[in-house]
Amino acid sequence: MNSHLLATKLRPPAIPPKRTRRPHLVRRLQDGLEAGRQITLLSAPAGFGKTVCAGDWVRTLDWPVAWLTLDPADDEPQRFFTYFCAALQQAAPGVGEEIAALLAAGQLPPGEIISATLINDLLAAERSFLLICVGVVLALANHSAFSMIRLSDLYAAATTAAAQEQLLAAGEAVIAGVMWHSTSGFLAGIFMQGGFVLVSALMLRSKTCGKGTAVSGLAANGLDLLHVFVGLTLPSLATTMLYIAGVFYLAWFPLLARDLLKRGQE
Repeated sequence: MNSHLLATKLRPPAIPPKRTRRPHLVRRLQDGLEAGRQITLLSAPAGFGKTVCAGDWVRTLDWPVAWLTLDPADDEPQRFFTYFCAALQQAAPGVGEEIAALLAAGQLPPGEIISATLINDLLAAERSFLLICVGVVLALANHSAFSMIRLSDLYAAATTAAAQEQLLAAGEAVIAGVMWHSTSGFLAGIFMQGGFVLVSALMLRSKTCGKGTAVSGLAANGLDLLHVFVGLTLPSLATTMLYIAGVFYLAWFPLLARDLLKRGQE
């Protein structure tokens, strides 16, 4: 393991002797494993004992376990994948070695290269193992995430190598599509909002639209554009800005429609 990595992030924490035991939850986690579920989400507010419960469960298993404790500082691709590969290697030596070497050299490979290399390494692993990530906030309510869960179930049930190869290719396509559209969508949104800010500023000097239309459009689109950048460091403030922008949008759209209809009747 890389000596610069924090070892405590890669192993289950010590279990305090005085703790609330939850045998029914440990049993449910075990039931999911025995049922062949590919993903299990253990969700509860901070301080409710998720990590302790997962630690209790891990200590009952006869499986290799890759443990990774995440924190806000890991929300950076190179750092995340460095720890992610290190965690995998705790359970399956050799998995992720190629990616880890590139990351150690200061290189961050494209997402499709990382996913394809890790998938191939996992397929070549000698035995199955568990990956447990603690401290993760998941946003699963999107079509791509559900597609990946469905594909993992189909892969587990596939009986031929050809079927497995097709499912792997489909999974890589989903990942690549998410990365492409999220990047292009982010940039497109910035350019679009910037354009609306410019148009609204020009409306202030135009006789075609009313001052109320121009001011509400400038406020709505300006806040919408600004919240994107603020959200990179202050997500709660960015959410508030978006709510305020929504109020201005409610005024801007009908005012803009009124001015355009008036212009069309002239």
